[in-house]
Amino acid sequence: MQSKQKAVLLILSLSFGFSTPLSFASADATNEVGTANPIEGGTKAEGESASGNASQTALSRGMVQQSWRQYAEARKSYDEALRQAISKIEQINALKGIGLLAMGDGREDDALDALKQASALESTLPNVDEATKAATLMNLGLAYTHLYQYGEAEPVYKKALEAAESSHDKKTISKAYDHLGMLFMKDGRFGNADEASLKAVNIAKEAWGADSVNAACMMANRGYLLGLEGRYKDSESTLNEALEIQRKRSGEDSALVASVLSDLGKVYLTQKKLSAAEEAFAEAIKIRGKLVEKNESGLLKMKTFLARTLMEEGKTAAAKQLAETSLKLAEQKFGEDSPKIFWQLLTLATVAENGGDYTKSLTLAERAYAHNKTDHKLLILLSKLYQRSDLRRSESFAREALSKCERQFGPEHPEVARCSVQLASVLRNEKQSIEAAQLDARVAGIRQRIVLLNSGK
Repeated sequence: MQSKQKAVLLILSLSFGFSTPLSFASADATNEVGTANPIEGGTKAEGESASGNASQTALSRGMVQQSWRQYAEARKSYDEALRQAISKIEQINALKGIGLLAMGDGREDDALDALKQASALESTLPNVDEATKAATLMNLGLAYTHLYQYGEAEPVYKKALEAAESSHDKKTISKAYDHLGMLFMKDGRFGNADEASLKAVNIAKEAWGADSVNAACMMANRGYLLGLEGRYKDSESTLNEALEIQRKRSGEDSALVASVLSDLGKVYLTQKKLSAAEEAFAEAIKIRGKLVEKNESGLLKMKTFLARTLMEEGKTAAAKQLAETSLKLAEQKFGEDSPKIFWQLLTLATVAENGGDYTKSLTLAERAYAHNKTDHKLLILLSKLYQRSDLRRSESFAREALSKCERQFGPEHPEVARCSVQLASVLRNEKQSIEAAQLDARVAGIRQRIVLLNSGK
């Protein structure tokens, strides 16, 4: 009679999930360059036998293929690992591989389905250690987040934090706070996000070292958060520090460097530091372009930001060409009716409006609106476009944009000022001068607060 083996449950997780690329990582070793490595340690699960052959071999092959960016082949290998799986542990590991690969490839629904199955199966195993539970829950939470299902993501992340704290592993705890902080950021709860983000950075520095790749990932996430809060001086300082560490530790051409450069470019663009923004986006695109396919989602998103920067600089022809190319690639990958091409539609619509092609802009904006009716930047654009022909509808879009911004960011956020400027413009056209003047005063107050916030006073 064959004796039962003690199987190892791999901890397959996303490294921090926002400023870093997708990778496999254990609870105590983040893959620093986005490649997939087999995990040496793990949880021993009693009563589960592992075949030790077909499924494990296919899983390992998939991880290697993913590390070499052979994503189609990796997907086949993970599917094979699942088909060949005998034990629950093998099923879980295969499902995690399938889920994380799908998330990196923009197939969020597939990712959520696979990771939910993995989490459910893992909950039936005895003696799964807390760090493994936390990693699995963080993956699941991130899948919900990518689908904008923040209400579902929050309790999952909080369970992940509880498991991480029970593990007493500072590295896992740091990751859990980072994920939770980024969720709060996306949901507009900046006070909660700031608190969680600061804890993540401090614990990461203690766990890995102040100049480690892992701590720099947490710092980059925090730097981006500070930029969204309007704390641009602190944001730039934090991101530049993270960038210096990543260049030194992960290499000049690493995906982590590209990610930080992209975040830094966004902060520069918000402040109209256009030359610096263009330089940062261009370098990020150059680096990431060496690592992924030309239609990879993250690369296309970087190109939309560069197109916006070129537009702001008055380089209309270059902005239009880049925006059109990015949309074409996105349509080829996801389909012309896919909601995943929203950002490319919005960017080209914005570039077209800026260049005076209002008919084309409105056509693209309405296509984007069919996919996302809540993005305030799109609502502002629609307000501008209808301001030329339908003031009542223009006002409706402007008020909706302002309401969205106030709920998401709070009453004194820079984006609230942006929405207020557009609404005031429409109201002046409608001869509603009193409310327009009130909005002008509000905008002035917000901008003065931002100036003081970044002056250190």
